[in-house]
Amino acid sequence: MSFRILVIDDDEDILALMTRILGREGFVETAENGRVALERIGISRPDFIVCDVRMPVCDGFEFDKGLTDLGLPSIPILFISGFAGPNHADLEKSLNYVGFMEKPVPRAEIVHFIRAYEAAHSSRSSP
Repeated sequence: MSFRILVIDDDEDILALMTRILGREGFVETAENGRVALERIGISRPDFIVCDVRMPVCDGFEFDKGLTDLGLPSIPILFISGFAGPNHADLEKSLNYVGFMEKPVPRAEIVHFIRAYEAAHSSRSSP
């Protein structure tokens, strides 16, 4: 089974770039905002989420709250933003929060982060 990554961002260029970068790490699905992502998660649950903090319609904070409201088990979220200084204290309150990176996200850094998460996660679930 492939590691499933959901990337949520309102910037089509970021979605295309993340799909290219992360496609080697697993199956990548994209959503243009948090509302669309919540609908997709109801159909296909990802193993890991990369989510922009600031988006129209449903931003990263609203998306995170939506996950909780749906009663879904914890899905790790790496938040990203091109705007300096999102309130990290608010991000860290999320049960799903595993980290934050500022855009432009360095390719090697995000790949390393996700590989490390996947390795730690799969070693915990192994007998």
